[in-house]
Formats: sequence, C-alpha cells, structure tokens
Amino acid sequence: MHARSQVEKHWTEKSLEEMTERDWRIFREDFSISYKGSNTVLPMRNWDELQLPKEIRKVGREGTGIKGWEMGARNCKPQPVLP
Repeated sequence: MHARSQVEKHWTEKSLEEMTERDWRIFREDFSISYKGSNTVLPMRNWDELQLPKEIRKVGREGTGIKGWEMGARNCKPQPVLP
C-alpha cells in the first residue's frame, strides 16, 4: 500500500510540526494568500500559534484591536488601531 493512498489529516487537525509543504500550499489556497520569492515566512493559522502574550491573543480573537493583521492576507493596507 502506498503512503499516499492513506488518508491524511486535514491541516486544521495538525500541529505546526506535522504541517507539510503541501499542507501550507493548501492553507494558502484556502485563504487566498499569495507571496513572491522563495524565502517566505509561514502564515499564522490562529492567534495561539503566534506565541504572543495572553492579553494580545485575547484581543486578536475578539477582533477588537488588531485590524490590519487579518486584512494583510487579503492584500489590504493595515489600518492603525486607535484608542
């Protein structure tokens, strides 16, 4: 039996360590993330994987303060966060 014929887990079910080049390609396609060059930074899949302080992750999940981060994947210019 070929290794390819085995059912692989979806990227949402994998840890960062389990992600393959193929998983990252599918992730980028799912969210329309494009890039140029070969030395690129992997996109973040969720706020917890970013390893920011707990308070900042909470703000990101609630969507109340860090606007431009998610918009960057849509080729939009990030907007400043005003108090």
